Amino acid sequence: MNQISIERVAALLFLIFGIKVLYSAQKMSAQTDIEVMNEAEEAIEDGERKFKQRNTTWKIFIESCVLTFIAEWGDRTQFATITLAASKDSIGVMLGGILGHAICALIAVIGGRAIASHISERTITIIGGILFIILAIVSIAFGSK
Repeated sequence: MNQISIERVAALLFLIFGIKVLYSAQKMSAQTDIEVMNEAEEAIEDGERKFKQRNTTWKIFIESCVLTFIAEWGDRTQFATITLAASKDSIGVMLGGILGHAICALIAVIGGRAIASHISERTITIIGGILFIILAIVSIAFGSK
């Protein structure tokens, strides 16, 4: 497979992921947001209780690493990163992926609770779908020729 066809496959995957995410968002209801919000609040309260019981930095670090690894394994963003690495500079993709993930984790840690009370899961899902479609357009427009 040559360089141009890999970039086209990457753009196609971004487009497919974007459409799939937008379709999922369209199927979500307001009830879904309420259920997710209740589950998140219960998880936060449960986590705070457990945090108070066993508050060691090392345990929290290990739990965060394992949880993040399991959550990301096989995720669409992982496939998007694999596709990008196949068609672009692997070192740049790796560094960009690490920095991007660190920024996302920072936002989640610092602002997740406040954001969740003001923005619905459906809205966030729509934004994600639009971003995948933008990535598809950018891949096609600025891919190497």
